[in-house]
Formats: sequence, C-alpha cells, structure tokens
Amino acid sequence: MPRANPLESRARLVKNQTLGAEISCLTLEAPWIAGSARPGQFIMVGCAPSQAGAPEPLLMRPLAVAGVEGGLVSLLMAVKGRGTRFLAAQEPGAELTLRGPLGNGFSEPKGPGLLLVAGGLGAAPLLSVHRRFRKRKDLKIDFILGVPGKGFESLVDLLAQEIPDLQVFSDDGCMGAQGNACTALPAAPDEVWACGPVPMYRALLDRLDPGVPVLVSLEARMGCGYGGCLGCVVPTKQGNLRACCEGPVFDGREILWHEFH
Repeated sequence: MPRANPLESRARLVKNQTLGAEISCLTLEAPWIAGSARPGQFIMVGCAPSQAGAPEPLLMRPLAVAGVEGGLVSLLMAVKGRGTRFLAAQEPGAELTLRGPLGNGFSEPKGPGLLLVAGGLGAAPLLSVHRRFRKRKDLKIDFILGVPGKGFESLVDLLAQEIPDLQVFSDDGCMGAQGNACTALPAAPDEVWACGPVPMYRALLDRLDPGVPVLVSLEARMGCGYGGCLGCVVPTKQGNLRACCEGPVFDGREILWHEFH
C-alpha cells in the first residue's frame, strides 16, 4: 500500500485477535513501518472512521510495536475507552491510519545477559526486543512478566508460546507464582530493560544494585507523537524531555520519579 507522506499512511488490518476481555492484538499490513521499526518504538493509530477531507474526531492512540514479520506489524492494545473500543471492533480488511514508526527505541544490548521485566501490557515492546535478539548466541535473555491475574491468561499464553522459559508472576497466584514482576529479581543482572506501570519502575530501581544499567520504556499520553504538542513531558536530571521524541525509552536512573505522574 503506497505511503501518503513520510510519516503517515493507511494500513490494512489483517488480523484482530482478542486476548481476554480487555486486550487485543492488531496485525496490520504496513511494510514501511515493518522495514524500519526498532524495538521500543511506537505507532500512532487512528481510532475513528475517516471521511474524505475531514479530520478524524478522536486523537490517535500510541501503541508499542510488539513485533514485525515481513511487511506485517503487530500491536498489543488495552481496550479501555472509546478509541480503543473502536479499534477492537474492527474486522480484517478495515483500513486504519498509522503514523510512525516514532520515538527513540532500544539500542543494542551491552552485556552478555539481558533481563526483560514487563508489567501487564508493558510486555509489548519487550516482546519485540525478544523477537529481535533471541537468535544471538552471545546473549542470554531472561523475561519476567507480572500480571494482575484473571483476564490475562491469553496474553500469558501468547508470550509463553515464544518464550519457553518465561517467568510469570500474578497478584492472586492464579498464573505462575504469586507476586509481581519485581518479586524474584536477581540483585545484579548485567542489564535490565523494563516496561510497565510507574510503581513497578520505582520498585525495580530500589531493588537493583546501583551499578546495574536500567532502561525503561514509558507509557505516556500524547497527542501528536512527534513533539509538537508537549503533552508527554518527562522530568529528568537533564530537564524536561518528550516521551515521543527523546523517549519513550529512557535511562531509568535519569528520570525524576518523584515528579513523574
């Protein structure tokens, strides 16, 4: 499908998979994104029907790239409000507006070991990381997933199919061991990449040795996705930075967590 401009175009929905009552996995035919997206980057997705010559009435939604295969891009999405309910109701063949890939993703792992720590749907960008680097023989990847409990079974099954040694923790103990993503952290892994809720990041940094490198992929509300609206500002030791441009991947030890909401 031809691109309308260097940043935004229409993409055909190939598959819309329901993963529990409040999670969907969208697979879209978007070769211009699949060919350039890096783990940790995201896509703004239009979530209302377009009319010729008229703007879409709702803001686009930022969704992390969970994986690419050929010209296909997969996105994991929490179904929470009007926009995401619209997306969850779309059937294969529908065309959606995509803007991206956007943001600053993860770089290459620096050490021989990489620990991925995900809270709930924070698994999306880390699944993309695992898919990108799992064949590297010089890199050992461990993956910890924490979920609230019931309703996340299909998400856990999806990840377990690709990650045989996935470590799962659930608040109520119905899947894996009882606890959360930080329950059984090693004290000094080579490097940690994480994505999840803010309390998870705070607990992660408290429990790890100070010398352990920690990169976090922040989930933030945003309007445009390319730095114009300043709706996703993150307070850091270097000043305010934008999650959509300088992020969403940041050095976790550079963020002023007491100011971040």
